[in-house]
Amino acid sequence: MGKKINQINIESYKKGKLLELLEKTQDKRRYHNLYLLSCYFSQDSARKLINEIYDDVYLREVLIYVDRKTAVSIGEGDLYRFCESFEDVSVKLHAVDANCLFHSKAYALISFDENNKIYCGSLVIGSANLTGQGLTNRSGNIESLLDTQDSTMLSQFIKQIGGLRIIPIEDLEKYRNSQEYNFKYALLQEGAFIHKWMGNLGQYLSVRYQLNENGRRRIGDDSFRQAGFNIEAATISKMYFNFDYEPPHLGGANNLTRNYGIETYLGYWMPTSAIEKMSKKTEYEKFRSELKNQIAIQMDKIKVSIEGDLSLLRSENIIQESDVNPVDSFKNKVEELLADDLKLSRIFSKYEIFSLPYDIKQNEEIEELYKEMVSLSESRKRKNVTMKAFLAAIDNTSLDKFRYLIAESMK
Repeated sequence: MGKKINQINIESYKKGKLLELLEKTQDKRRYHNLYLLSCYFSQDSARKLINEIYDDVYLREVLIYVDRKTAVSIGEGDLYRFCESFEDVSVKLHAVDANCLFHSKAYALISFDENNKIYCGSLVIGSANLTGQGLTNRSGNIESLLDTQDSTMLSQFIKQIGGLRIIPIEDLEKYRNSQEYNFKYALLQEGAFIHKWMGNLGQYLSVRYQLNENGRRRIGDDSFRQAGFNIEAATISKMYFNFDYEPPHLGGANNLTRNYGIETYLGYWMPTSAIEKMSKKTEYEKFRSELKNQIAIQMDKIKVSIEGDLSLLRSENIIQESDVNPVDSFKNKVEELLADDLKLSRIFSKYEIFSLPYDIKQNEEIEELYKEMVSLSESRKRKNVTMKAFLAAIDNTSLDKFRYLIAESMK
């Protein structure tokens, strides 16, 4: 079966179109499993979708996967009642515990053979959450859906589901008590850490030469520095590319750090939504375009400079020969950087951003960080937005309270 993927953009009748895509390859003689993966979840929307599919397809089991925060906000009791309200089909709901937001929107109808191998099925992915606005209302968001019936993709989908970390519904209440470890962990995952990145493009794209024994003996020779080389223990390096710029968002980023940051030993902890405002996509694209332009303008001069230095260093017999020509090494670094949005955005923003570096099993580290953030927030006479929202979330044992206060402050 070929890997065929189709895409549509729709605003109204999304549920009907989804049903049509899911039932493309159904075998009316066989039982199927229905998989519903969504960040956000409406019981009413899920019920409408399940009932309409049940009218057309033999369903053995319905498996729903939603983000942990969504499941917590609905509550254990309501989720149990929802699952048990279906009399003729087994409905199971799973809360996905991810280090970041579980943002999948995927829907699949799959039939398995007697050996539990995929017999047929259809997978639909896109932008639509399992909510009224996303899927079941006749009007609302404009959504994109892609569908495939390729058996390899269906198998990969099932395998990925098997790798998700799941919280049983009965354990969700642990996230409703502010003294419970799981609530603390979930609250910390509402943000990420930033700290200023002091590197620059010239340093990142510098060319490094490995010294031989003769070169290491001459490491204190001031002629290296006079020639523009940086001296290290067994290497020397030189920056050949010049591109000075001042990120236009830096002033705003400093204000965001002051208004939304909680300073910890890992860096400033900030709500994810605040971090997203640190730089605009259009500014980043301008930077990337100008960088490519400057590299093209300077490339011939850089090549001549590298070849001149290489000739001099060889004549002095102070470097080891390398399998890669330094000019090619520079070009490779440029290509790798332009292809790596994560590294390039860090250079552009002048900040390094990273998620909580501890998983849920690292109790000691999580508790220590949580206590530090509570102490810092409580001790400040003039609390910033995040400190107030952080403490309010604890007082109300509510992640939604934290999100609401942060969102309100940004309007």
